[in-house]
Amino acid sequence: MDWLFLDKPATYNLLEYEARLNHVLSKHNDPVICNYDPSKFGRNCSDGHHADAPACNHRGLLRENPFFVPHEQFLHEMRERRLSRTAVA
Repeated sequence: MDWLFLDKPATYNLLEYEARLNHVLSKHNDPVICNYDPSKFGRNCSDGHHADAPACNHRGLLRENPFFVPHEQFLHEMRERRLSRTAVA
């Protein structure tokens, strides 16, 4: 997914995409693993990514994510951040 890092807005939109995808996937009993290098994301993107996933890989172990936020709340927070950024610009 290195192409993603050429476009900063696309990186931000990935978080919204994953939140929506997680909601759809939660209706099915199939595991899905997002596999990319989290060190390539900035801190804000990385923090957001942790919030939209119900489980995460921590030191090689799959664990329940203590930072998980339900998709409705996550998307609401994303919209609020986007609005505050455009208001400042």
